[in-house]
Amino acid sequence: MIPCLLRPALPLAPDHLASLAVLEALTSEHPWGAPALAQTLAQPPARLFSVLPSCFLPVVDTPPIAYALVSQLGPEAELLQLATHPAHRRCGLARALLLHVCQTLSQAGVARLFLEVRRGNQPAVLLYQQLGFQIDRVRPGYYPSGSHQKGPDFADFDALVMSLSVPDDMSAPVDHPPRLCTRHSATPAQ
Repeated sequence: MIPCLLRPALPLAPDHLASLAVLEALTSEHPWGAPALAQTLAQPPARLFSVLPSCFLPVVDTPPIAYALVSQLGPEAELLQLATHPAHRRCGLARALLLHVCQTLSQAGVARLFLEVRRGNQPAVLLYQQLGFQIDRVRPGYYPSGSHQKGPDFADFDALVMSLSVPDDMSAPVDHPPRLCTRHSATPAQ
């Protein structure tokens, strides 16, 4: 297994935004396109974190296999997007990325991290709960319907608003760096 490089992303060129948009299209039924990503990243509180498929120094052209987009305002932050390339899921990348995000936010003085997730996205909800996120409230009917429809009550279209109290003592590096899955042969989004 090859270790991944987990880092805050370098400044993005338009082709990097295209790579993120491709990753979004692979991972979301309602993906953010390059213009929406560019608009969000142009706002000062936005921060981008990514995972590259390399144990070497980052190569400018290397597309990420996972990323997190966070907006920070004072002592609070919101996880706007989190995506992992389908070929690299179930390898601990999202967990390691979120731990890295929390560590970075803790060092920046953030006390609470918020997010919204579709109630029916059980793998994501489980991950967030394992990391200590609590459900604060439900936003009924928040997400538009689509091909993932799962029943007559459409409960999976509800948004769970979750939050995590970010510990002050997250200055230590992440204990278990993420690793690429060798069981997958797909390449990152390009």
